[in-house]
Amino acid sequence: MAYPIDSIGIGPVLADRLRDAGITTTDEFLDRAGDAAARRGLAEALRIDPAILLAWAGRCDLFRIHGLGRARAELLEAAGIRTVAHLATSTPDPLAARLAEVNRGGAYCAVTPGPRIVADWVAQAGQLVTRVRCGPEPVEA
Repeated sequence: MAYPIDSIGIGPVLADRLRDAGITTTDEFLDRAGDAAARRGLAEALRIDPAILLAWAGRCDLFRIHGLGRARAELLEAAGIRTVAHLATSTPDPLAARLAEVNRGGAYCAVTPGPRIVADWVAQAGQLVTRVRCGPEPVEA
């Protein structure tokens, strides 16, 4: 499901730059910034560091998981999970424990997701196609 681009937690000025470039949703952002070459071009056009675009791409990617909004995506990022592909390779129980550790005192969200919810996220992630690629694209023979 696509969300408005400003829902990922970027400021209004940068959200306006993205909208001016024709990017209004998280899915459109992934279409335009999912791979390294496209991110470099977009970063140049928008005068934004490609590393920032990579972080935003990861967040947009995590938004594809049902039940993940901004606060939970930020919690996953703080625990070291940056993309759906990374989430798909995670083991639910240790990840749930790590999320509880990172979220002590409600630092990211009021209720820390438990093992059952985390297991659902991991299962969902395993069913999704990779949309964020960090390195160079493979060369076809």
